[in-house]
Amino acid sequence: MDRLLLKLNVGQIMNHKVHTVGVNATFGEIIDIVLKQKTNSVIIIDRNKKILGIMTRQDIAECLNKGITNDHSVKSIMVKSMITIPPDKEAEYARNLMLENKIAQLPVT
Repeated sequence: MDRLLLKLNVGQIMNHKVHTVGVNATFGEIIDIVLKQKTNSVIIIDRNKKILGIMTRQDIAECLNKGITNDHSVKSIMVKSMITIPPDKEAEYARNLMLENKIAQLPVT
């Protein structure tokens, strides 16, 4: 990653097109969003837009391998223990956090 880019704040380089669903969404809805929007993750939020969880393409693949059906509630299968980052942190910090934790998605809060 370019040294200058690493000095920018996360808020300056983050993807602002975030896909979200409510906590009562189904697994099928998550799959539809990921496929139709060509995104790698969907954030699950409550009524107040508080982040409750995340589902990534990898999570979807694992659920499919377990036989989870499309009508299954996302509430019971979403990943609740997420690592997040505030927008004012440096991109280099975000990169290191992702590498150390072996994660591909880092929600900005």
